[in-house]
Amino acid sequence: RFTEVDDDVRKTLVDAKTGEKLDLSNPDVEGWIIKQSTWKKDWRKRYMVLKGNHILFATKPSTKPHQAICVSDIKRVSEETISGRPLAFKVALNGSSYLLQAEKREDQTKWISAISALCTNLPAITPIIEPKPNDGGLENADDSGLENVV
Repeated sequence: RFTEVDDDVRKTLVDAKTGEKLDLSNPDVEGWIIKQSTWKKDWRKRYMVLKGNHILFATKPSTKPHQAICVSDIKRVSEETISGRPLAFKVALNGSSYLLQAEKREDQTKWISAISALCTNLPAITPIIEPKPNDGGLENADDSGLENVV
C-alpha cells in the first residue's frame, strides 16, 4: 500500500491511482483515537490524520499510514452508542464502517464536524467525471491506494 522512501514518512504521499500528491506536513485535523480493528474487532489506539480528501491511520505520528479512507467513499458520520465505549462515533461507507472512539468530548465533536464538513462539500473537492458518450454511467476515481513520493 505504502512505500517508505524518505526518512520523513509523514512529509508527502502520492495517490497510486490518480497521482494526487498529499502533503501531510500541515494536516487539517490530527490526533489520537481508539479504532476498532477491521479483522479482530478489538480496539487499538491509532493516530488519525485528516488531510484533503483522505483519512489516514497510523500506529503513531512518526510512522507511515497503514490504512486510508477516501472521503468520497463516506456516506455518513455520526455519534454511536456502544456499551463501554463512551464518545464513540461511526464513519459509514458503502457496505462497511469504521467504529472510532475519541478520548475527550471536544475531540469527538472536532472529528465528526471536520469529516461531516468535507462530506457536505464533497462535490467541490472530488470532481465527478462526466460519462463518455455511450458510457451509460458516472465514474469516480478510486483514491484508496497511497504511496510515498519517490
